[in-house]
Amino acid sequence: MKSLSARTVVCALAALTTTAPALAQSAPGGAGSQQRARETTIYSCRDGNGRTITSDQPIPECLNREQRVLNRDGSLRRVIEAPLTPEQRAAREAQQRRETEEIQARELARQHDRVLLSSYSSVESLELARKRALAESESMLEVSQTRLVALEKERLALQGEFDFYKKTQPPAALQAKIDENARARAFEMALMQRRNEEIARINARFDADRARFIQLGGEPTTRR
Repeated sequence: MKSLSARTVVCALAALTTTAPALAQSAPGGAGSQQRARETTIYSCRDGNGRTITSDQPIPECLNREQRVLNRDGSLRRVIEAPLTPEQRAAREAQQRRETEEIQARELARQHDRVLLSSYSSVESLELARKRALAESESMLEVSQTRLVALEKERLALQGEFDFYKKTQPPAALQAKIDENARARAFEMALMQRRNEEIARINARFDADRARFIQLGGEPTTRR
């Protein structure tokens, strides 16, 4: 393909479309020819040696380079980007994923705000919902605490009985009761930890909802 400057191609095309307009109008298909001239597309790029190449179709030598698409008057119509490297493609896809996630996060936040305002009429109503959400976990926590107190009393009694056999081998049944008591206490303590963690999560969620509710225009009141 012969290398021509963009200016040379543009001037040549302009000359073809402006010579003898009267003849072009009277010739069969003259109006269509002028329309095609107005729609002429010029592709331009620089090859690996820095040469400017122009053509009336995509340039094979520049398939891996940026190509500029020009109008017949030399003005820029659009730019065909060079193909992305694997690294560039991965970076663009990662950026697109981040943008999508940000859009989704904003939409979820808007949905949460709508639910928040439709669920509570005041801070007091929000605090009532907090108490209802905490009720079961706090009740189960109290059960575990009571159970743990009873197990501790049982442990002390078993330990006193065990101390009676300091100089002799304690009965196997007594040792079994001591082991069972230890397992039961460990179970209740683990259960209490899970209940406390659940209570902390509930309070954190309602604390965030309370702050957001007030920020959205809810009436601030003193939390009881």
